[in-house]
Amino acid sequence: MSTTALPQSLFSLPVAERVALADRLYASVPEDWQKTVDQAWLDEATRRSEELDADPSLELSHEDFMAGLKINLSHPTYEQMTGFLPWAFGLGVKQGF
Repeated sequence: MSTTALPQSLFSLPVAERVALADRLYASVPEDWQKTVDQAWLDEATRRSEELDADPSLELSHEDFMAGLKINLSHPTYEQMTGFLPWAFGLGVKQGF
């Protein structure tokens, strides 16, 4: 089963089975994962702060930032969410805003 089809099929499981699966998946995450993610976010925030200090013209207004988001905030699809996850978790930069 492909990773694209897998998540959709999981939504059809009864709630109790989905919760049990989520628990098992969470238990499989290495204990130091959160520390690694927190450090990556701190490093990224520092990099962005230094970038803005060096060139204040890069700053976006709230309106410009919100205009650049291209997802349906009321009902995002799985594809929309997974398309933005690498960007949201700092694992890459999604181009095209």
